[in-house]
Amino acid sequence: MAELLAQGELSGYDAVKEVLAQSTTDAPEILNALFSTVRAHTEPMLVPDTTTLRAESASIDFFLLPWERAVVAARAARKYWALPDGPVSNRQLMDLFSLSSDIFTRGTRDS
Repeated sequence: MAELLAQGELSGYDAVKEVLAQSTTDAPEILNALFSTVRAHTEPMLVPDTTTLRAESASIDFFLLPWERAVVAARAARKYWALPDGPVSNRQLMDLFSLSSDIFTRGTRDS
């Protein structure tokens, strides 16, 4: 149980609940295998203005539909991050979140 709680703290309790729904006996091993694979293909990123954006997101009307809330949140993020309307390039995302230049191409599988 302690291992599952620790994994929930690290990876999110929703992920732990999903794995527990499938198997209670193998859950720790499944979670460790899953997240060790995921960690090999990720890197930390810096998200600017998180305090401001969290406050802005918290003030979004709760009665809006989820996609309507997402539109409001995306507009706020674009405003605070000074992103133009339209598609955001990979380069803009790499610069904004301090990601390495190969984040979108490394570890891709050949089909």
